[in-house]
Amino acid sequence: MQLRWIRQSTIQYNEKSGEIRTDKLSEQFILSYKKAADLYWKELKLSYYQMGYNLTGLDPCTSYEVKLQRVCDNNMRSDYSSTIQFTTGCPVPGSVKADQISKTSAQISSMFSPGVNVCSAQRPAYTIHIEYATPGGTWQTVISNPGPGSSMLFNLQSQTSYRVRVRYEYKTGIFSKYANEINFKTY
Repeated sequence: MQLRWIRQSTIQYNEKSGEIRTDKLSEQFILSYKKAADLYWKELKLSYYQMGYNLTGLDPCTSYEVKLQRVCDNNMRSDYSSTIQFTTGCPVPGSVKADQISKTSAQISSMFSPGVNVCSAQRPAYTIHIEYATPGGTWQTVISNPGPGSSMLFNLQSQTSYRVRVRYEYKTGIFSKYANEINFKTY
């Protein structure tokens, strides 16, 4: 998430902090952020010259809150800015393809998997949902763990057309959008 602020303003008088208006610009800001569901805030000290900040290492499909505060000359802090809420995106599987198609099976693969979370140095927890159906039929789901990016569909009917779509599940009930839907026919 990229955060930017355009203009600084000086607080004339704040009863809580006792800050009095000054023409001198603050040399530091405190950027506070947390997952919306968390109780405690994490803080980052930023210099005056940083008029923006790239907040990295956030979990996908997660709501966050962020607020900004100025460090005053007397090392006291101003009131917080308004809290901004945002939700990080959910990476979508890359282009899906079917190969190794036989009479009763097909290999389904995707060319993309979510990246490494830089805070934990681990991949975000997710499962791959491969859904398939005959035209006009009911979707059936095969759940696969992250890995090389492919799964086999077995027990298919020969000489039959199938539709396939793929998405990630990050947390129980939190899904990415579907990747491109593809069609193939067994032999």
